[in-house]
Amino acid sequence: MELLKELENIINNLTEKYNRLKEEKEALKKENEELYAEYENLSRERDALKNQLEELKKNEEDMEKYIKDINYKLKEILGEDNSSEGNLFETQEESISNESVTETYSQEESKW
Repeated sequence: MELLKELENIINNLTEKYNRLKEEKEALKKENEELYAEYENLSRERDALKNQLEELKKNEEDMEKYIKDINYKLKEILGEDNSSEGNLFETQEESISNESVTETYSQEESKW
């Protein structure tokens, strides 16, 4: 009789452990599915960002080509104008350096 009670207790304990493990397995499975869904979302977001980056790089390259083309055309136009009217236009760098020289000159002038 006592042996049967011990066997029954062992079976009950094993059943409880089995049920706990089954619940843990289901919880882990659910967590795994959630993590995988998050992974898929992050992968899609990463791919979208990669595409945006590639598009921005392409746009930047196109813009640089466009600017170079405009600069080349301006140099052609300025080159033709230079022969007839002298140098009426300044490059941006020359303009900036001239502005700083003018500012320095104005500051020195105010001291006198």
